[in-house]
Amino acid sequence: MQTVIDTIRKQRGEQQADMLIIHGSEVSELESKGKNIAQKGGGPGRGIYQYELTSDGGSGAAKDALVRYKRFYKQYGVTMPEEFSRELGAIDPKNPDFTKLSPELQTEIFYADKEQKGGFALDKLGTEEFTLEDAWLDSHWAGKAEERDSKKDYYNRTMGFTEPMQQELNTNNDEAILLQAKKNASQVVARNFNIFNVMKDLGQVFEQFEEEK
Repeated sequence: MQTVIDTIRKQRGEQQADMLIIHGSEVSELESKGKNIAQKGGGPGRGIYQYELTSDGGSGAAKDALVRYKRFYKQYGVTMPEEFSRELGAIDPKNPDFTKLSPELQTEIFYADKEQKGGFALDKLGTEEFTLEDAWLDSHWAGKAEERDSKKDYYNRTMGFTEPMQQELNTNNDEAILLQAKKNASQVVARNFNIFNVMKDLGQVFEQFEEEK
């Protein structure tokens, strides 16, 4: 199966794909701690990335993301995996609740949504012109202006960045900085994956045997 990130890597480049993976890891941690949940307090956010419903006063971001996901396949001439197509057939496309989708499909939608979203400068993601912090604040959270500073502080606390570290990330885009960002993202991802997930991704069969008594 050719994943969305595989296609992005081929069509847009290694750097773009790598930075988008890091961005996705950060957003999932910031929005839901990597859990497939409904927004606390009964708000419209749903799923790992907290895409909002069109109902309950939501922005309809989930509907928009789904449209971009489908458009992604048409643009690049690739076929949507049958298992994902079946999942989408079971939800309301006009008001999709992403908690009803598998984490794998939610991540596929997230990558395609960002790649297809107007104004999302994927080629500059992770640079001073479009930092990972700004990508979350301006292109995913996108809340009230008066709350931006508090959300910026939340980003830095959650990602474990001190102010000097963040300034360095914002002004450098060399291999050392990218490596540090990947390390931070891998720590986030590690909380939600185990050996069974990894072996499955590699196409391997991994069976756990009971210890001999």
